[in-house]
Amino acid sequence: MENKLRYTCLAGLVAVVAIPALAAPPSVQPGRWESTTQIVDIEAPGLPPQAAQMMKGRSMKFSYCVTPEDAADGPKKMLEQSQKNNGECKMVKYETSGNKMDAEMQCSSKEMGTSRITMLGEFSETDYSLDMSMTSNGGPFQRMVSSIKAKRLGAC
Repeated sequence: MENKLRYTCLAGLVAVVAIPALAAPPSVQPGRWESTTQIVDIEAPGLPPQAAQMMKGRSMKFSYCVTPEDAADGPKKMLEQSQKNNGECKMVKYETSGNKMDAEMQCSSKEMGTSRITMLGEFSETDYSLDMSMTSNGGPFQRMVSSIKAKRLGAC
């Protein structure tokens, strides 16, 4: 009976310590970040087939500053800012567990119509990697799959 009580108390203590750690959003450090996006696959009936083929495997680099206020919100604000070129975007799903993240955004613009962007990845304080998929009902792209890797470079 005494052992059973010890195990019950120990299990309760583990739960009390572990639950806040799981609930806390992953943190990121403020500063200058650089991300590299590589296009893995693309369906673009609005483009000549050769142009769509040339885009596969292409990499693009972006750098940006993460403020202390943005960093306090974890990677969520960084993801929202990364899609500002896709028009008016709204985060409709944002879930984290430890350093893993699962998110979805809805965007709309005159050029691209309505887009749905899903992102799955892992974050640390100084880097992240994501797999991103975008489907659109307008513009030249119907579907694009990308791999994104980013790292913190230093102060802004």
